[in-house]
Amino acid sequence: MYSDARHAIRHRLSAGLPHFRTIVADEWILSGSAAYMLHVVKLRQPSAIAVGIVSPAATVNCDTAWAAGTRGWKDAWGYCYEALLDDQEHVDEERALGAECVCHLGGPGAERLSPPRDVPLPTIAQGDKICVEVSGTHMKMKVPSSTHAMVLCLPPTAKHRPLALALGLKFGRDEVRLWRVEEANFNSQIVTI
Repeated sequence: MYSDARHAIRHRLSAGLPHFRTIVADEWILSGSAAYMLHVVKLRQPSAIAVGIVSPAATVNCDTAWAAGTRGWKDAWGYCYEALLDDQEHVDEERALGAECVCHLGGPGAERLSPPRDVPLPTIAQGDKICVEVSGTHMKMKVPSSTHAMVLCLPPTAKHRPLALALGLKFGRDEVRLWRVEEANFNSQIVTI
């Protein structure tokens, strides 16, 4: 199956200033739904990844801490995991999430349907395989989990807008392989972010 996968690899020279860089899938969902499998091949400590959806109006990568679903970025919704640092190794790090927050699911006007607010969000680790479902018809993003599925309902303002998968990586050489579940027949491609 990996022969049909695309690879997102955070540029190796980005280690000096850790910050999110995001890629957007090359297909837009207008109606119906699409599912993508993400295999987290490498996620350097302290680990940071963002998985979400964007509309064409999103200002992707307009800031060094840009990640879908964080900091109120318009036309961008999703999940972000950004572990806290134990030491001063990354003093110049710019965080997409606040100093106290590790996981976030949301975005402007979005409603978190699952898990309930009192249940912690699952974290993503190296080696994980994650299925992300994007529904243009129901205006939702769903990430099944062994504990609680993460389900995010987009605001009414997103209705009738094209939507695309967005994947953000923060640390140098982090790598995710991704492919569309229904039809994984596109050529292998490496995208450096």
